[in-house]
Amino acid sequence: MASSQDEASPLQEYILTPDQTRYIVKERYLQELLDQKFGQGIDFKISTKSQRWRYWAPKELTADEVKDWISELDARVARENAQRAVTANVGTPISPDAAVGGRVMMQPTGSGTGRSRYLSHQEFNLTAGDEAANTKSRAQLIIVKLNICRDAPGSRSTIIQLRIFEIMNNVLHSNNVPLSPLPSRTSDPPELAQWREYPACIRNCNAITTHTSSLSAQMSALSPGLFSEDINVHIIDFENRKGPPACTADIYEKAADVERVLLQQDAVLPRIRILSLHSAKSPLPLKISETLMRKILTRYQVDPNFLPVLYSFGDVPHLAESGSSNASSQTIDDGSRNLSYQTRYSEKNHRAADSPWSIRQTGVYHHHSSSKEFDLFIFLHPLSDSVLERQLLAFGGQQLRPSDLSSICNNPYRLHILPYTMYLHNWRWYFRYLGNEFQKKNDQVMTLDLQRTAAVILNFDKVQGLRNLEDAVLSLSAYCKGSLRVIETMQKIPEADFQGVWSLESYVAQLVGYIENLSVLTSRIGNTINLFAYALDLKNQDTAANTNDHVSKLAEASTRDTAAVKWITYLTLFYLPGSFIATLYGMNLFAFDQATRRFVIAKDFWIYIVTWIPLTLLTFLGYGLLVLRHKPPQENGGPWWGKSGPKYLKGP
Repeated sequence: MASSQDEASPLQEYILTPDQTRYIVKERYLQELLDQKFGQGIDFKISTKSQRWRYWAPKELTADEVKDWISELDARVARENAQRAVTANVGTPISPDAAVGGRVMMQPTGSGTGRSRYLSHQEFNLTAGDEAANTKSRAQLIIVKLNICRDAPGSRSTIIQLRIFEIMNNVLHSNNVPLSPLPSRTSDPPELAQWREYPACIRNCNAITTHTSSLSAQMSALSPGLFSEDINVHIIDFENRKGPPACTADIYEKAADVERVLLQQDAVLPRIRILSLHSAKSPLPLKISETLMRKILTRYQVDPNFLPVLYSFGDVPHLAESGSSNASSQTIDDGSRNLSYQTRYSEKNHRAADSPWSIRQTGVYHHHSSSKEFDLFIFLHPLSDSVLERQLLAFGGQQLRPSDLSSICNNPYRLHILPYTMYLHNWRWYFRYLGNEFQKKNDQVMTLDLQRTAAVILNFDKVQGLRNLEDAVLSLSAYCKGSLRVIETMQKIPEADFQGVWSLESYVAQLVGYIENLSVLTSRIGNTINLFAYALDLKNQDTAANTNDHVSKLAEASTRDTAAVKWITYLTLFYLPGSFIATLYGMNLFAFDQATRRFVIAKDFWIYIVTWIPLTLLTFLGYGLLVLRHKPPQENGGPWWGKSGPKYLKGP
């Protein structure tokens, strides 16, 4: 593909939409079209984005050119697929005079991958139908079915059917290429029969106590987050019946290799087989496909009670299921036993300093044979390099003494001790971390000075931090109680024989101690929260008291100012009429006698007195009426001036 731009013929940008290209996403097809249209001497460039073809060329391709090219591409891709399916061995070619309705079927064999419309790199099986019959028509209907979806039970496979007349038929018989009809897909072997219907295919499945259709549908619904196409299965075998006890460990990264192990006859099965599965990280799916998981569950007739344990993976442990261990222990009619459970534990995540611990889980399934012929274990790990899985693989490196191997082969139940040996002690160090975090918050409360630092230290964030710590401790208590119930369930199994050095009492004592420690820590956190709340109340009360005292002082000062203003008002009312009259009449009522050097009052001075006194009385009367009018009725017995004022209802 050229990348330079021709200056003589400037390139312009054009776009072909998916409806025009019929959702073909391979760039090489567009490149071939542009080569045919513009020639090799003209530079151009192409790109695809969201199944849209964006290309730069001297001119735009017409709709007819694209349509004709699509038709030609259909024929060419069909020829490529047919040639890839043809096996040039000795055989009888398909007769051109096949029966009416006869067809050649091309189906994926399962190898190869692809999601584009043209799976030219997919391998196919080619089978012919009704080839012995006669027909007069040379036009043979050929249907190519390309399954571009994952072959999972319960999922809808997208089937694209391309009806091609004569073109493929001519290709199949061109140059007299002999075509041997390949056999169609063989049926599942007896060991994996009806694996798609699991758990309905389990022989000892109780239809009354197990809702098989619901469990199967739930597996399909959870499949996107629970399973992945990336295969990584560890198989550890213990054997002591054909010589000295030995242990081997193998890693399988292809589904076909695992299936070959599954197809081993019962006579060659080891004494103990461990299937170890894991996720890349806790929130990620297990590294096994749903198809392969169903085949494993079907081959070994795994008890459906293990499914709740399986469904807990593909995500972090849920807080709403803190106390659920999904423990199940059932005896089968032949004396065998199925045991399944999950245990949760803490583990350092080596990530953020503010949250260095994570809660993780391990799932276990055990089928114990009463005849001691074959025991199966399935371990589900949250990480690809978990401590427990490393220990299981180390067994394959012959790191166990022959006496320990013999002990495990004689009593496989002793393998159940491994998860508790690997993880149980982590609780102690996680609880110490929580205790240190609590102590920091507790010291802040115990050293409070409400008069100085309360306003800064006492806030909602710190109370919320204590609440979150309390919630975490409550969940941890439920986790420990769930693990304790699992151990108590195993202790009730008579054939397990957890005695002597294999006793579980030490783990019971540890869990009981952890539960008591959490109870004490929960109570102390609750006390600190209450003290924190009490300190906040005291601070709020102190603040409210100071506020009330300040308001009271302001009210007293305001009262004093009001009294002074009132007397000033009275004095003003007293002098105001006189001032008004004096201003009105001026100083004409007084005269200065030069002879006697005294003020002489006019004979009509009484007019001033008669006018001033009534006006002053009228002023006081008007002020009094205004004050009375604005007083509440309960203070003056109601409006005395009549019914014009507001009315109030009196109670009984």
